[in-house]
Amino acid sequence: MNTSTVLIDKYPWLDAYNNAYLYIVGPCSEEERLQFKGKLPFDIPEGWYSFIEQMCEEIAQHLEQAGWKPEDYHIAQIKEKWGELCWYDEGHPEGMRNIIRKYEALSMNTCSKCGKPAKYLTKGYVLPYCEECLPKFAKEHMNYIELK
Repeated sequence: MNTSTVLIDKYPWLDAYNNAYLYIVGPCSEEERLQFKGKLPFDIPEGWYSFIEQMCEEIAQHLEQAGWKPEDYHIAQIKEKWGELCWYDEGHPEGMRNIIRKYEALSMNTCSKCGKPAKYLTKGYVLPYCEECLPKFAKEHMNYIELK
């Protein structure tokens, strides 16, 4: 079973088929929507998968405590931008923004390749890297800054 299937089984609001994401890309026929069935509505660096399930669990608990059903919550888009997780939804219960912000901040300090604590942030195409991954994945011409 792959990561997508495991996450979608546990958090059905992550299934792109049922998500607001499809309405951003334009109206779709049922046939077109079916190609998204079982796919996650995000494209994030593999290293961030190290915390994404924990984030989803906290969100699921918050939704339940707020009396929201899983089908009431809709993701618009989840992506990496400027080295940070960007989580966009179509509304959420009060207080959930704190959970989202916590993980957006964590992403900036998590290696985008392996999930270890990041020590460097590349410039230009901004991504956080740990000491081991920087020389392997950052292009030789990339500049970077050391995180404190």
